[in-house]
Amino acid sequence: MVVHERQPQTQQMFRDETFYGTTVDVDGKVFERCVFDKCMLRFSGAALPVFRGCRFVATDWQFVEAAATVLAFLSAMGHDFGDSGTALLKDLFWRITQQRLELTDAPKLIAEANIRTTNAESGIVSRHPNSGSTTLQQP
Repeated sequence: MVVHERQPQTQQMFRDETFYGTTVDVDGKVFERCVFDKCMLRFSGAALPVFRGCRFVATDWQFVEAAATVLAFLSAMGHDFGDSGTALLKDLFWRITQQRLELTDAPKLIAEANIRTTNAESGIVSRHPNSGSTTLQQP
């Protein structure tokens, strides 16, 4: 399974290694034909890891720092932005599971969603399709 092909800037390479019962910081590292058995893989979002031909057995993920912030934001969208936020997330995750996405695809996906939602607690979030900008106004 290849998670991402883009080569990270910091390229620490692991080949044909088995990681067992340990926490592995994966940011910016390349893993080829590795086995992760009962591990915790920690991703901060600083640099994309590369996994080629790896196996994951009873292994969990921990998202910290920037990666955790993005997940918290996505969760807030699903809970606080009403039906349009939920629809955006469903569309985003459908696209992620159906096609390979690169870093440059994210702005395009959001622009295509063209969301406009109102929530008394969150304010108004407007997507402006022609300018490519997003506006958040507090009530």
